[in-house]
This record gives sequence, C-alpha cells and structure tokens, in this order.
Amino acid sequence: MFPQDLPENAKQVSTDQLRASFERMQAGRAAARAKPVTFKTEFLDEDAWIELAHAASLRLPEKRTPATSASITKWSRKVGIGVSGFHTLSGLSPTEWCQRNNWSLRGAVGLMLEYAAGLDGFTEQQAARVDIVAGGARLDLESEV
Repeated sequence: MFPQDLPENAKQVSTDQLRASFERMQAGRAAARAKPVTFKTEFLDEDAWIELAHAASLRLPEKRTPATSASITKWSRKVGIGVSGFHTLSGLSPTEWCQRNNWSLRGAVGLMLEYAAGLDGFTEQQAARVDIVAGGARLDLESEV
C-alpha cells in the first residue's frame, strides 16, 4: 500500500518509532529466553510428536511455554479430542493436571496428539510412563512385562 492510498486518519509511524518498537520486542524476547525454565521441557517422544503434529497440520507450542488450564483446553480442541477426551486420557481436568504435572504445553499437546492418533492403542502403561494416571498413581512397569 502506498502512502497516498492510506486513509486520512491513518496513523503515520516514523522509522525511528518502528526501530524502537522492534528493539523493545527483541529485548522482551531475550529476557524471556534468559529466564530459567522451572518445568519439564525435554521428552523422549518429541520426534514422534513433531511428526504427529505435522500430519495433523499443527505446529507444536514452543518448549518454553508453560501448560495452563486455558491452554490445555484450547489445544485439546485443536487436536480434536476436546476437554472430555483430555479427561479420558489423563483422568484429570486440565486444572488438576496442571496442579499435579509441572510440564511445558508442548509435552501436554504431544500426549494429546499420541492419544488422538491411536485412541485404541493408548494404554494404561503408556499413561503411567508419562505420569498422568488419575490420582497420581504410578504403575511399576518393570513388574508388568
């Protein structure tokens, strides 16, 4: 769009204002990257999650994004399982899950993608492996082989 095509009431922004805005944005991002992460961000199944997300035409959230009740609710709908599917998967509501698991949103979405990809193949052993069994109960996977 050319300047002569702008409406009369359009706000004109100078190059200096744009530069200052960009620098503030970059400083905020750098501060966020420098802040220590206090939740789990590394997962063994991450490569599989990336493939599942690609197949579902989704992009996984960044590793540094914490899981919240609202974000889990939003992503459960995006993945196609809904909140009821998330409850079936974890045995917990999104709020309860966030209180019991200190994970990144990427991890939560990865679990939802695994669940959505193979509803019949997602076993209680897999749920225990990722520590999302209702009530926080853990199964001894070594003894069940």
